[in-house]
Amino acid sequence: GEYADVAGSTACKACGAGAPLWTTMRKLLVQGENRWVSTDAATDEAACGCDIGARIDVEGGCVKCDIDGIDCPGMGEVYVLPGYYSPTNLSVFKCRSSKACPGGPPGSTCEE
Repeated sequence: GEYADVAGSTACKACGAGAPLWTTMRKLLVQGENRWVSTDAATDEAACGCDIGARIDVEGGCVKCDIDGIDCPGMGEVYVLPGYYSPTNLSVFKCRSSKACPGGPPGSTCEE
């Protein structure tokens, strides 16, 4: 992904220093849900983030979202799927009861 943050620019700046899995996105209402969608003509670095199916790693880069039990809908957001639990460090555990683990942001996905 690329963006141009100065009006009249003749060149764009690369998101994430041009590293793989970086893109430009914005949230749109799609079939009644807010979802991240790829966008062209970004005018601000804030539009840069990890592509759908990728997450931010501990070093600040984008990596594939290949951990069972999590969903990465875009821009580095990570959600734990129902039936799984994850503290904030993305160690993911399958719950004995999916009722006890409704899913959501890491660290807030299981009942006490």
